[in-house]
Amino acid sequence: MDFSENPNAQQPQPIESADDNSRFLLHSKGEINFVIREMIDKGALVTVYFQHNREFILSTLIDINPDKNYFLFDVGGEAHVNERLTSSERLMFVASLGGVKIQFVTGRAKMVRYRERDTFIAALPNDLLRLQRREYFRVGIPFSANVGCDVRSSKYGNHTLKLHDISLGGVSLIAAGPLDKIKLGEKLDDCTLSLGEYGQFQVALEIRRVAPTTQKNGVVQTYLGCQFINLKPAYQNIIQRYLVHLQREQNALSR
Repeated sequence: MDFSENPNAQQPQPIESADDNSRFLLHSKGEINFVIREMIDKGALVTVYFQHNREFILSTLIDINPDKNYFLFDVGGEAHVNERLTSSERLMFVASLGGVKIQFVTGRAKMVRYRERDTFIAALPNDLLRLQRREYFRVGIPFSANVGCDVRSSKYGNHTLKLHDISLGGVSLIAAGPLDKIKLGEKLDDCTLSLGEYGQFQVALEIRRVAPTTQKNGVVQTYLGCQFINLKPAYQNIIQRYLVHLQREQNALSR
């Protein structure tokens, strides 16, 4: 499928400069392969730009071979457009997967026969942009996960709270009992976020939601929705990698 000859067709626009989004770049081969495999499994529609982004086709990724460092994707519907794609030295792939923008660049592709049909083959990318803004979904934390947040406050004392979910924009914490005194908009400047094997680091949080909940056994818990304040890019990168790890585990359990 392609719309390369229709200048009025709407398509997702590539991000040419990744400088401001470098914290969203994945460099680990395992993480890159996982995202591409997820795109294949979910049949994500991909826009493939070529000829200096002046042309594009709509495609889907078909298969991946990490050991031989290549992946396969569908050809377009017009032979002359496919020929121009194979003559391009740079291909940019743009997709949306569950509200997350995916973008990566590869070198030249060539046409091969795969399962009795024409397909393109290209080398796996060296990095991959997985742009998950804070307004996108949060990922739930497994109950058994050894993660949490140590909150130190002269007003509320010191507490170790469990993580309920996490995103690049913030976390949801679980506190035992009601928290009648805590107010929306209050800032917790001295917190340590612990993400197991991904390490721990200092964060500042702003309270954006306070939700007391009574469990079936009568025990009261309070969910605190918190937004990160001026989170360092290095810590955003750690959280990004942890989000990929969580989604990989969730996908494995659902199979």
